[in-house]
Amino acid sequence: YTWTIPKNNKLLLGGLVPFGGGPVRRNFEALRKRLESLGIRLGSPIKREAGQLFRPRSSTAIQTGSDRVILIGEAAGLVSPSSAEGISSAIGSAIALAEAFPGREFRASDYQRKMRFAVWEILLKNAKIPWMYHPTLRKFVLKSGITALK
Repeated sequence: YTWTIPKNNKLLLGGLVPFGGGPVRRNFEALRKRLESLGIRLGSPIKREAGQLFRPRSSTAIQTGSDRVILIGEAAGLVSPSSAEGISSAIGSAIALAEAFPGREFRASDYQRKMRFAVWEILLKNAKIPWMYHPTLRKFVLKSGITALK
């Protein structure tokens, strides 16, 4: 799972590289070489960053806080397990937090109630993981046109 983002006359290359099957850096360098063989000029790396991907697998992995501390977005564990994206959940949880105390004292239970659907939505995305990251299954989905934009 990889991506490129053009930014400030540079090209950011990112990806999720599995730990199994060799060192992460070697796998990422293989990705760079493959892209260059396709005609994408990457040049010398300016900066490297790495980290482990957090994928919430159960509702206990997502914590929205308590009466004294409220968590939103990635701090609460609100990260899509299928896409590793967190901005949508960050925005959604910030809106839910703002709606939890309009003109009255805040209660964490109001925020947590508003977040129930978001938590279940994230947990359901775990079902997509095998289809996105197993090469054979992914190829099947892409060829089938399932969920393709018209």
